Amino acid sequence: TRASLAREGELARSATSSVGFRHLGLVIGLIAIAPLLASELDEAEETATLNATAVILDAQLPLTQKIPITLDLYREFQRVPDGEIPDLARPFDENGAADDPDVAIARDELLESVQAVLTRAFRSSFVLSALFAVLAGIAGFAFGRRATA
Repeated sequence: TRASLAREGELARSATSSVGFRHLGLVIGLIAIAPLLASELDEAEETATLNATAVILDAQLPLTQKIPITLDLYREFQRVPDGEIPDLARPFDENGAADDPDVAIARDELLESVQAVLTRAFRSSFVLSALFAVLAGIAGFAFGRRATA
C-alpha cells in the first residue's frame, strides 16, 4: 500500500495501478484455484461414496437394519438439492442410533469417513492459495523496498 502512494502528484495513477494489480492477482488466483477445486471435489464425491458404502457393508448390523438405513440414506440424498450436503446422521438416528450402540458406531464411522475425504479434497487448493499469498508477499516486499529507495 505504501508503494501505491506516490510522492509528487502521481497519486491517481499510482492508486489505479495498485487496484489493477490487486484485481489481476485475484483473477489469476481464481482462474488457477477454481478448476483445481472443482476437479478435487468431483473425485472426493466418488471416494466418499465408496467409503460410505464400505462402512455400511462392514457395519456390525443385521441386514434387517442395514437395508432400511441404506434406503433412508438414498432418500436423504434425493431430498437435498444439488450442491448441498445431506444430513447423513438422520437415517441412522431414525433407525435407532440413540438406543443401539452398533447403529451409532456405524453412523459415526460413516460421518468420519466422509468428512476425512472432503477435508483432504481442499488441501491442494489451500496449498496453491498459500503459494499465491507468499508470492504476493514477496512482490509487495520487493516493490515496497524499491519505492522507498
